[in-house]
Amino acid sequence: MSATESFLLNKVRLMGWLALTVVALLFAWTIVEDRLEKAELRAQIADLRLRISRLTSETRRARVLVESINTDAAGSTNTVLLWAETDAAGKLLPGAALKRLEVRGADVHFDARQIIFSAEDIAEGDPLRGHTLTLFTRVWGEQQSPDSGAALEVGNAQNPVPAQFSSGDAALRDAEMRLWRRFQSYCSDKAAADEDGVRTAQGTAVHKPLLAGREYRISVTAPGQILLDGPFEPDPFVFRPTR
Repeated sequence: MSATESFLLNKVRLMGWLALTVVALLFAWTIVEDRLEKAELRAQIADLRLRISRLTSETRRARVLVESINTDAAGSTNTVLLWAETDAAGKLLPGAALKRLEVRGADVHFDARQIIFSAEDIAEGDPLRGHTLTLFTRVWGEQQSPDSGAALEVGNAQNPVPAQFSSGDAALRDAEMRLWRRFQSYCSDKAAADEDGVRTAQGTAVHKPLLAGREYRISVTAPGQILLDGPFEPDPFVFRPTR
């Protein structure tokens, strides 16, 4: 074989090896790119699931035991309730005592004030605006006017939320108090609400006919829906005999 032929043969071999190397690199990059795309997709799916879980999360707020329901000859109904404020796990708040409430009627309404934030803030898990702020204020029956119902503890003008119902984080607690102090402003002034990132402030009530001797549980979803679940068998560890 001549020198020229040998040179050409080596050149062909080199080009072949280069072609194989390029093909191998392209194949490897395709695999890497595919894995990167799958990893990115998995991250997007995980983020979506997290956002959905935040939007559908639910916090227990209170448990209610119906002690008695009595109706007299004139058709007036008196309902006696035990109200228990709870933490997210449904346990009594530390230092909280059961409240005995009397209302007229068996279709019982539970009133609350709410400060509601945007779905985006909730989905993002904002420390302050990642859930609706809810404060229960009054309980009343269908045979009476709302303002004659049984009042729940709502604090005062300076501290509108009792300490045990506010955030355990000092910075968040101060921010929450500021929001609650401006509740009435949010109701009537959209600019004030927009300034503080509040979607709306409102009163909300849930109600249903209750049964004597049964327990009901109140919870609030992150976007602000109040749920009144039950009836259940009473929990003896929460509603111990009072006498």
